[in-house]
Amino acid sequence: MALGKALCEMGHHVGFLETDANGCRDLETAKDAISTFNPDIIIQQNFNVYMLSGEFGEKLLDWIESCRFKQAFWFVGRPDCMSKFYLFEQWVEQGYFKQADFFCTSKTMMPFFQKYGFNTHYLATAIVPNAIKPISKKRSELVTSFFSNTITGHAASPTATVLATLSDRETCLRYFLMAVCASFPNYNQQTIINLIIGPIRQFFSSVDIDFATHQLKRDRLDNSLRHVPDPLRYAVLHQVEFIYSDHVCCSIYQNIKSAIKHTSGSNFWDALEQSASNVGSEAACQLDNASFKNGVVVSFSPFITMTAPSSAPLSVIASGNISICEFREELLELLPNDYVLTYKTIDELVNHIDGVLEGNPSHWDRIAAAQEHVLSHHTFAQRAQTLTEWLNTSFTK
Repeated sequence: MALGKALCEMGHHVGFLETDANGCRDLETAKDAISTFNPDIIIQQNFNVYMLSGEFGEKLLDWIESCRFKQAFWFVGRPDCMSKFYLFEQWVEQGYFKQADFFCTSKTMMPFFQKYGFNTHYLATAIVPNAIKPISKKRSELVTSFFSNTITGHAASPTATVLATLSDRETCLRYFLMAVCASFPNYNQQTIINLIIGPIRQFFSSVDIDFATHQLKRDRLDNSLRHVPDPLRYAVLHQVEFIYSDHVCCSIYQNIKSAIKHTSGSNFWDALEQSASNVGSEAACQLDNASFKNGVVVSFSPFITMTAPSSAPLSVIASGNISICEFREELLELLPNDYVLTYKTIDELVNHIDGVLEGNPSHWDRIAAAQEHVLSHHTFAQRAQTLTEWLNTSFTK
């Protein structure tokens, strides 16, 4: 939506078709809307419309392909753990996406599409600058916040229950197995568990923040599941990027919560603000509207973003705060090394927090330059400009 609005502001004629739970899920209505607008190209994030709206999305894709509309997909998550990966394989076998281009926020995602012969491009993550509310002055007493955009606990679940589930390894492992089994309601759950429990237990034997370590573990898990049917293997890998990321995120929070005054980022953290006595207030930062008011924000992004960072550190810096985020190799292509503090371990994170709370002036000296860099290079307006250049080239071939 943000990219579409940026393209519209550049003068492109843009139409929006909402297909979420509250939007259009009627196939004929969607077809009429697209036909009436008659777009040069249809753009969507990941395969969200086709994979997350059931039979409606699958039939809509069939119709769009039959009409030979040109398509573009912006993948902000790793494509090899799509929840319905088997659908993508079926679509490729049917010869779909020959009129499509794929844009990836991580360069390590690109070979996935290139191996199928698809046109593939790099388009980094971005922020919406008018949603940023920069802090006007630094507080004399520095306050630390923690933001996570990974927690998937249901809003209706008691916070204590979710915390216990994610912080305790064995309980989290059972939660993981339940989520995998839920994808196969017509199969015996114990049979499914017997097929996968050994490799998954080994995977959960350690909590690793560093993405390189995570990827090695994930590759070993993938190889150890080659004996199970592909749909089951893909279901396991899908949950690795969500529930295991949540487990890591919760472990980070449990280790640093004594230094944290506010939490934010999802329904889970909103609930935590209301129920935990040592966190939360009306002044708590909310990444949803990018209003960071506390001076320094610690963040962790899900592994599904691969080597690319999420937009969290960019939003933190653009608001005039210090960002402490997990190390991702491609982050250094978006920001100079001294504009952001990164960590690969809990110890590194604790050292960064201690250094900031002790008032190291060098951190603040770089904030203005870092803020200017983000606002000059990493907004949706810049991404829309890149996409416009591609469109101009693509349609003149």
